[in-house]
Amino acid sequence: MIKVMLAGNPNTGKSVFFNRLTGIGVISSNYPGTTVEILRGKTRVDGLEVEVLDLPGTYSLGSETEDQQVATRAMLEEDGVIVDIVDASRLKRNLYLTLQLIEMGKPLVVALNMMDEARKRGIVIDVAKLSSALGVPVVPAIAVRGKGVREAIEEAIKVWSRKLPPARIEYSQHFEKLIKPIEEALEEKKAALGLKASPRGIAIKLLEGDMLVTKLISEKAPDVAELARRIQIEASRLGASLTVWIAEERYKLIDRLLKEAMIEAPTGLALGEKLDAIVLSPIAGPIALILVLASAVLALIYAGGLIEELMVSAWQLLASPLLSWSRATLSPLVAAAIEGFSLGVEAALAVAIPYILVFYVLLAILEDVGYLPRVAYLTDNLMHKLGLHGRAIIPLVIGYGCNVPAILATRTLETRRERIIASFLSTMVPCSARTAVIVGFLGSYYGIEAAIAVYLIDLAVVFTSGLLLNRLLKGERAGLVMELPPYRAPSPLPIISKTWLRFKSFMDTALPLLVAGSIALSLLDYYELTGLFSAAVSPLIVGLLRLPRETAVPLLFGILRKEMTLEMLVVAFRTSNLSAVMSFQQALVFTAVTTLYVPCIATIAVLIKEIGLREAAMAILLNILLATLVGMLLAMGLNL
Repeated sequence: MIKVMLAGNPNTGKSVFFNRLTGIGVISSNYPGTTVEILRGKTRVDGLEVEVLDLPGTYSLGSETEDQQVATRAMLEEDGVIVDIVDASRLKRNLYLTLQLIEMGKPLVVALNMMDEARKRGIVIDVAKLSSALGVPVVPAIAVRGKGVREAIEEAIKVWSRKLPPARIEYSQHFEKLIKPIEEALEEKKAALGLKASPRGIAIKLLEGDMLVTKLISEKAPDVAELARRIQIEASRLGASLTVWIAEERYKLIDRLLKEAMIEAPTGLALGEKLDAIVLSPIAGPIALILVLASAVLALIYAGGLIEELMVSAWQLLASPLLSWSRATLSPLVAAAIEGFSLGVEAALAVAIPYILVFYVLLAILEDVGYLPRVAYLTDNLMHKLGLHGRAIIPLVIGYGCNVPAILATRTLETRRERIIASFLSTMVPCSARTAVIVGFLGSYYGIEAAIAVYLIDLAVVFTSGLLLNRLLKGERAGLVMELPPYRAPSPLPIISKTWLRFKSFMDTALPLLVAGSIALSLLDYYELTGLFSAAVSPLIVGLLRLPRETAVPLLFGILRKEMTLEMLVVAFRTSNLSAVMSFQQALVFTAVTTLYVPCIATIAVLIKEIGLREAAMAILLNILLATLVGMLLAMGLNL
């Protein structure tokens, strides 16, 4: 089986290539020792089985971010051929990574994607000249239309089967003199090192001071690492920064390549640039953002509510006879367990499929259109006040659908400090289940103004918490460097694929927990242990929050899934007319506490997995303290 690794900058169409080749039958997994997800899929080309790896998008090979580390490790550890997906409309920026991949000495094919975008910008590329100058095959492509995708993979298989010597890029004489002794020393130890990259590529990474490669070579060949260090010191004495020198060498070569192979004719402002003048402006931009997000939330609530009603009704029709039969013929204990199972499945049908699936579709559309990176750019200044950068807005926006994928999305952030802050803040973002409580309870009984008040309270708590965490948490702070992709019409295949992968990942984590947790709570109720819980927390519920004692059990069930607090309120008070048993002030306090306190069990599981048990426990404790404090202040302010 041949292994093909898809590499490239972010937003170059790697996902489209991957989806065109593999469909949706793919495996999503973390690269060993990291939290970075890579996708693996299989396809057949001319009777040969091909494994396709979609490496994380990165602007360069290095060790500054986990994405860079995974891409670099793949070059060092994996056998196979690389297909470098390049954005033809941004060739200069993309060729920097291409040169680094060539340095690594692996079989390589360049897929010159987005040729249509390049033409719109007046860019004409001589593919043959570019191929000759780089020393590797170059295949023009428009992946969204399926053009060039198969041809690029077929070319990659040819390159792999020929076993030709790898392409070699020559830099200036002075720089080559620095590389040569390290390259020769590594060549002698190549077999012992067991690395899959060329000695030349590793030598250049050592001169750059790449931490990942330096650590690896220091362990396996300390004498070579010491040689590289001596050369670095000698260069610094001459006033040369090798990192800057190497970057300059690459860009000089890129400039020469483009002079030979590319012509760029001046064009007027493209439609995308005209749109950006509005979308990225300091006044119109935030207004457009609010309109887009409001439209997405309304679509989520309307479409999700419609699907929820249909699916829950269908499940109740199916489950009702089973529950009646179990109560009549089985022991009460088994019947309680079956009822818990039914409630767990109903939770998945009531929240996961209607709201989360719809949310993922909306998210994929916004990604495909190219709007999400612009949201990151717009909110960068605001996010910096919270110790984050603009890219962190994406997990927080995802949190309005579900906190589980929101926490998973923090993997794209560069530092652990950022990931911890963003994960904690994501736990307090009102997900679709909390929205069901806010809108379904407060909005339905007391008006939309009351629901908006809870959203504003939550927003204030999230922002204040972010400000405090920014001051309290030590650690490295990252800036925002990103490229805004061109606007594109959404393509159905990538949207379906992204939605399916995210939804499947969520269901794999959440569904077992929903069902198991529901059964456990049903059994606790069967053994009448929930009454003991109510008595234990009565001083908090009644004394501090001024809520009826009956609200304790609904809050407990909310740990399983948030919208169950509303369902269990009806059960606890034995009436669906909740306005008759709770005052407006009590309803406001209850809803605010529900929005802020312990996240659901699926979120807790993912939080532990992503940031560790100690940090997750601290986050949950902070959730409880904040919810209690906000509830107390509201109760006092409303004279309960």
